[in-house]
Amino acid sequence: MEKGNISNEVPPRFIITWDVLASLPKDSVKSEKWARKLKRWEKAVACWEIDRTMANRMWLSESRYGVRFELVCFDQPREFCDEVAERLDAENIAVAIVRTFLSPLALADTLAYRPDVMGVIDTPERGLYYGARSMDPRSM
Repeated sequence: MEKGNISNEVPPRFIITWDVLASLPKDSVKSEKWARKLKRWEKAVACWEIDRTMANRMWLSESRYGVRFELVCFDQPREFCDEVAERLDAENIAVAIVRTFLSPLALADTLAYRPDVMGVIDTPERGLYYGARSMDPRSM
């Protein structure tokens, strides 16, 4: 809002991947696989551990700089992403939207049409997909 007028300016965004925000402990791999097989998405999402340091960095970036975050899951069913969104909401981790893409290449194809996306925070192995918008999670 500027001088009482409502602005239609889109806030800058970062896209962060589920692999960066959460990790699956080795002792939970079997139970997560079992929950997926039975399509018990809430239990499958509960097996993952959220990286509190990364969540804190996201919160600080949003509160200090007004940056929004989107979460991306690769090759996951929509139901899984819905449960991820509910868990993040329950844990007060501010994510604007949770999306699913078939691959990092599919996400990279959409970046050309999204000037509001400042960067994609993903693992270094997949960094080349995003070109100049690639960000290492450790640099955040």
